[in-house]
Amino acid sequence: RLDRILGKTLAPIYEVSCRGVNQSSIWGCMAAAIWARESKKKPYWPGIVLGILAPDDQKEDWHQALTDRNEGRLPEKLRADLKAAKRRAELALKKQNSDLMSYFLVEFMGSHEFIWVKESDIIENFDPEEDVNIASAAGNITKKRRSAAFNTKQMTNAIEEGRWALEEFELQLNNTCGDRSDDEDDFNDAGYTFDILCQSDDEADEMDAGIDNTDESVIDEQNELLSSDGLLDFSIEGRKKAKARVLSMKKAKKEKMVKEKEREKEREKEKAKKAKVTPKVPKASPKDDAKKLERQLEMEQKREQKELDARRKKRARDHEKSLKELERKAKKKKSTEKKGNPNEVQNKRGRAEAVAKGFLVRKCIKDASFNGASFQPTASVEPSGLLGMALAFRAAAGEIPFLDNAGKPFLENSWDNIEIDSSMDSSERCRLLQEQIDLIGQEIVKVDASTQRRLSLVEDAKKAQSAALDKILEADEQVRATIAKKKKKSIKKASPQPDRDKDSSKGDHDVASADISADKPESQNETPNGDQDDQSSDA
Repeated sequence: RLDRILGKTLAPIYEVSCRGVNQSSIWGCMAAAIWARESKKKPYWPGIVLGILAPDDQKEDWHQALTDRNEGRLPEKLRADLKAAKRRAELALKKQNSDLMSYFLVEFMGSHEFIWVKESDIIENFDPEEDVNIASAAGNITKKRRSAAFNTKQMTNAIEEGRWALEEFELQLNNTCGDRSDDEDDFNDAGYTFDILCQSDDEADEMDAGIDNTDESVIDEQNELLSSDGLLDFSIEGRKKAKARVLSMKKAKKEKMVKEKEREKEREKEKAKKAKVTPKVPKASPKDDAKKLERQLEMEQKREQKELDARRKKRARDHEKSLKELERKAKKKKSTEKKGNPNEVQNKRGRAEAVAKGFLVRKCIKDASFNGASFQPTASVEPSGLLGMALAFRAAAGEIPFLDNAGKPFLENSWDNIEIDSSMDSSERCRLLQEQIDLIGQEIVKVDASTQRRLSLVEDAKKAQSAALDKILEADEQVRATIAKKKKKSIKKASPQPDRDKDSSKGDHDVASADISADKPESQNETPNGDQDDQSSDA
């Protein structure tokens, strides 16, 4: 029986002691709320203690239980990361030093990071209203700057979470067994607590002195009940005594009010004596007030006019400045732009691509073997390719006839489903034949329309192809012409200056030879021999 009684008593206490706080990310069972920091260079941050490693002379039984309980609530990866820090703390405690310090597993509020912290890096007795970073950096400018190097909003949120955790922890401490109901709090809020009920009548009267009851009959009745031990005396003598008691109380109340008024008058007299005598200022006449108002209005109008003029001048200056800036940009753009054909290819890579494309187009026009296969067999069509998917969609839509695995057509014609070979009347057979004729006619119209649409699309594609080919050939000719011009300029620069007048005919001959060399690739392209084209392209 004793074991059962102890079990019933200790089970709820143990359950309450294992409860965590809602501010912890792992619902950790906290031991205290503290200020902690990761190192001396970092600021103090609000946190809660979830584990304790203390020296042997300071160790208690509940330290290990608390640490194991909260470590069991940690995620596996986080627990593995914290094991290394815990091992270092245990090794530091095993050293035979005189200044052994405890280590605490702290969860920082706001960021919810976990770390083992030394005893020298914590401050006990967490107070949300006091910032320990400012207090620890007092008188040191560098520390003040360092202590302010954190996110203020995040610190505010962390302090708020620490306050909530501390309040929840205090509630758990006050309700050790977890059997305290909310009705008791309502009863206490009503004022019927044990302390109030233990007070004497005089103490209760002193506490209720600030409450003014306007109903004097109720007060008289209360006083009478107190004097007669809760019994009202309705005899003539009892009524006389009650009236006398009421009159005496009223008289005492009036005397008290008179004394208070006399005290207030004495206080006012003393204040008047202490106050300095202020000199009387002569009152201004209404004419002076009107003149002052006129002057103030004039001054305000002048000030507004000045501000308006200043804004106008500023807008004009900004407008002129923007116009000058636009003119300067336009001039700069004109100077940077090269004079010549706007369609000219500027970069070297583009010119090379234009020449190569022009050569390939001419080769394809002259030699049909360069055009590739005009028809692709059905067996070589890749099902996952673009052509294979297009054919599959068209076959599913019924636009392309094909056979299934059994050798039968996948989609049959609608007129083939009409049975006309069986025995029937001539009128019935004529009607079915007419239906077949109508269906075949509708199909012919659809096929003609699709054929016409296909031919128009082919025509548009051919036009686009010819336009693209013309564009490629035009770009090739343009690039070749620009190369020929550059060659002419280089030949002119290479010729000596003094011999220009003497050998003018020779210079003309060089220019003509440069024209021939520039036009040589095109003349080779016009020859039917393909080997010459290959040589020109390699050159």
